[in-house]
Order: sequence, then structure tokens, then C-alpha cells
Amino acid sequence: MTAMNLSQARTTLRDYRCATCWGPLVALDLQNEAREFDVHCANPECSGTGFVTAANVDRRRSDDLADYSDAAYNLRDVLPGLKSGKTADEIIQELGF
Repeated sequence: MTAMNLSQARTTLRDYRCATCWGPLVALDLQNEAREFDVHCANPECSGTGFVTAANVDRRRSDDLADYSDAAYNLRDVLPGLKSGKTADEIIQELGF
């Protein structure tokens, strides 16, 4: 649990994402005397406990897209399914795994 005041919670919701899944965060009012909020991942299936900046997530996603483009180009002859519109599971099955 990450308890914080309203101002900190608002800033965290705006500027940070879940460190595990990079998804959005939510704040739950703890309804205590200190008026604290528990900020955590919005995905109920995620067990993430930390935060990363939204700018870092955006930069990493951009880098990942560039890496994918490079890999798709470099492996086009070996893995022709990359541009076929097939799902990853279909490609893996076709490769015999």
C-alpha cells in the first residue's frame, strides 16, 4: 500500500504508471483522519507495487516499437509471418513450438 495525501495522489496519478504493467494508476480514499489515499495499479490482475514515470513508459514504448521494426526487417526472410497479420501464437505454432 502506498498511502499519500490528496496532492501527492493527484500528481502520482498524472505523472506515473505501474512499474509492472505500465498501466494507469488509481487512488482509493482510505477514509482515515489523515485523509490519505492508497495509489496502486488500476489493473486488478496486476501485482505491481511500484511506479515509473509516464515519460519513461512513453520512451520505452517508442524504443520497443523501433526495436520491433528493426527485428521485423532483419528477420523478414527467416520469419515471414511477422508481416502476415498472424498472431504470435499462430506464428509460434507454425514454427513447431
